[in-house]
Amino acid sequence: MKTLQVTAVIVMCGAVANAAVAGEPSAPAGQKEVPADLIRFHGHECPGITIGYRMALEAMKAFPADAKLVAIAENRTCGVDALQWVTGCTAGKANLVFRDYGKQAYTVYSAETKKGVRIVFDGQRVPAEIRKDKAEFIKWLLTSDASAFLTVKPVEVNEPAVEKTRESVPCSVCKEAVNLTYLREIDGAKMCIPCAEKRPAVAK
Repeated sequence: MKTLQVTAVIVMCGAVANAAVAGEPSAPAGQKEVPADLIRFHGHECPGITIGYRMALEAMKAFPADAKLVAIAENRTCGVDALQWVTGCTAGKANLVFRDYGKQAYTVYSAETKKGVRIVFDGQRVPAEIRKDKAEFIKWLLTSDASAFLTVKPVEVNEPAVEKTRESVPCSVCKEAVNLTYLREIDGAKMCIPCAEKRPAVAK
């Protein structure tokens, strides 16, 4: 079993598919349409949201309905909205982690067992003539077997949870409030991350 090493702050999500937009995200793979609620959430229908939808549905097959999940997105494309809508993992809950490698790949794993799956979309397996027509491409993505364009591998993610606090204090440089979890201390001064990164350029 492959082991992933990643770093992120994890806040446990609620029930699976407690998505940002109300709806029924666990619709069966192979259905004829992307759910209307998902399209409204994303803003338009496109191959990207369809790809993300099928990828997320395939990932959910690995988990029980009450699993507490964490998702890692290796891109910042349309499909990430589907990943959030289907899994309930969102940026606001800090259980959606971005590793922007420019790859059409998502890892979804249990926050409790650390076991999950990595889903990869292989665009080279899509017939060239299909990709030329948007509507046909979307139809093909929805009706084809997932194995025709997705690769699914089990993974185990070793990622320690970081305790977060709601307490904030002023940065000693910009004076803006900063959550204690994100403070950096340099020469006894407590700073926010941007000020700490600029510190070497500050004249003494």
